[in-house]
Amino acid sequence: MAFNDYKRLYGLPSQSTLNEFIVSLSYSSDLQWLNKAYETVVAVYEVQRGLLQPGALTSLSLSLVRAGVPVHASTVLRIILETGTVPSVDTLCIFFLHMVKTRVGSALGTNLFAEICNVYLRRVLLRKKSKKIDPIKPNAALFNLILDTCVKFGFTMKTKEVIELISRVGSVADLNTIILISRYYEKIGRRDELKNWKERVDLISLSPPLAHKCREFYDSLLSLHFKFDDLDSASDLMVDLYQRPKFVNSSNNGSQKLYQMRVGSRNLKFGYAFIVDILKSDDGFVLSPENEPGLVLCEKGNLLPSEKAIAKLVYGFVRQRKVSKISEFLVKIGKDTKFGDTDLSYDVISGCIEMGWLDHAHDIIEELELENFPVGAGIYKSLLTAYQEQDRFEEYNSLLKHTKNVLGPLALCGCNKRNSNLVEFLTKEVACENATVPKALVFEFNDSISFFSDAKMMDDALRTYKCMRERKISPNGLTFFHILSGFSSLKMYREITILWGEIKRSLEYGILSDLKNRDDLLECLVVNFLKGGYFERVMEVIDFMSKNGMCCDKWKYRGVFLELHRELYRNLKVSDASTEAQSKRLEHVKAFRDWAGINQRRRNLKL
Repeated sequence: MAFNDYKRLYGLPSQSTLNEFIVSLSYSSDLQWLNKAYETVVAVYEVQRGLLQPGALTSLSLSLVRAGVPVHASTVLRIILETGTVPSVDTLCIFFLHMVKTRVGSALGTNLFAEICNVYLRRVLLRKKSKKIDPIKPNAALFNLILDTCVKFGFTMKTKEVIELISRVGSVADLNTIILISRYYEKIGRRDELKNWKERVDLISLSPPLAHKCREFYDSLLSLHFKFDDLDSASDLMVDLYQRPKFVNSSNNGSQKLYQMRVGSRNLKFGYAFIVDILKSDDGFVLSPENEPGLVLCEKGNLLPSEKAIAKLVYGFVRQRKVSKISEFLVKIGKDTKFGDTDLSYDVISGCIEMGWLDHAHDIIEELELENFPVGAGIYKSLLTAYQEQDRFEEYNSLLKHTKNVLGPLALCGCNKRNSNLVEFLTKEVACENATVPKALVFEFNDSISFFSDAKMMDDALRTYKCMRERKISPNGLTFFHILSGFSSLKMYREITILWGEIKRSLEYGILSDLKNRDDLLECLVVNFLKGGYFERVMEVIDFMSKNGMCCDKWKYRGVFLELHRELYRNLKVSDASTEAQSKRLEHVKAFRDWAGINQRRRNLKL
């Protein structure tokens, strides 16, 4: 009240008084007073932004983000950036640590972080021209914090942008960065990138202190092998884990081990790279846990496939009628001694028997015998008992005779059962059978579309998409993500309007179900339509996002508009339009101005 009275009588106070007032309000734990401070900053910014000091604004932005007001907090930090000041890396870490707690905060925070990186890059150019001191670049901890939240909330477009920023900014990534990017590649089906990285990750996974973090890399790679229904590759990776040495001398004496990791297109012309200290791992940074049980476990420093992974492999080969592959897998790992008394072959064959796959179990036993691989008496007992219970006396008598020749007389009673969850996982795999092959085909098509889009071969990408539709394979959000990325990189704005039509049709027919969780894909559409001047499409997407409760970053959209269309129809009325098309376009431009808070004379920052 006193501030408003002073402002009404004398105008704005001095710079020191104003900023002391903002700082004092930012110390309040009452959200009402924090909002008053925010409104004061916005009001002053509109008329005399030079009075605002970065230190006071930084205190307010931290208080707002701690209070759970991410929109206001991001606005204040953006005002700080416009003053030419970037808070310290430690301050930014605290800010974003609170910012990424919610989906809205994560979306705004990622956009804000990208703006901070761009400010840094502009400063680098300025430094080269004026020979000033190097600006402090965002470090791996900041990048990992933003990557983690992008992957957690499924922001595919934003994750891609952040990875590109690591390369452009030149920050040295660490092991956590590799794990987060591997999670991202798993979600978008970029298996080749993980295969290319495997050799280098293999080296550090032998170090017990780092093996538990490398586990997620192999989990992602193995998951992709299964998603692509590539069981041979999955089997090879699991065998590789079983046969890996138990330990290696892990003394690095604190030295760095720098590698250049390629990302993006496999075409060297369009790909890019960043530097990673592969031996560095910040133990203070905790990765967000994955919800589902993993495919790879870490036990006593050793990486091992889980029972879930074994079940996926076994049922996959059963489904493909390649039971001999199961025997090959068991033979390759059977002599490994890492697991003490664990007998995987017993668990697998016993699991097949309990699932009722008696013929497959019998085939596996015969294959193992041909390889002179020992088969325990308990397995024969279990299979004989199963034959007896199903009245399959011909198979029973044949196996009993064979068993007597191999092991001598057997007592069928008292068959010991192992404590294994393999049957439970096999049951789940059978329940998901109908979805396995269609999903694999979607991943295959998306992988091809992604390759062509990254290589800027959009005609081939669209032909692949057309083939996908002709085979009645429904596209998903990732399909449109890859196509949109390609169009956006080539500034093909008209083609993006056609793509938006495809997306709307897919929504109408119920084909596309995951678009409502892809805020960043829709945000990318808005930005591209603004750049291309398609304001009707802009308002369509914004309306869709608003109706579905998605985050609309008005500051970002407003910035794009003012950069490219500041004077567009500024002094033209609807009645002044010469054609109906111009009249409609003017209406849409006005609608966007009103929505974004851009009036004819000044910018209104109230969000």
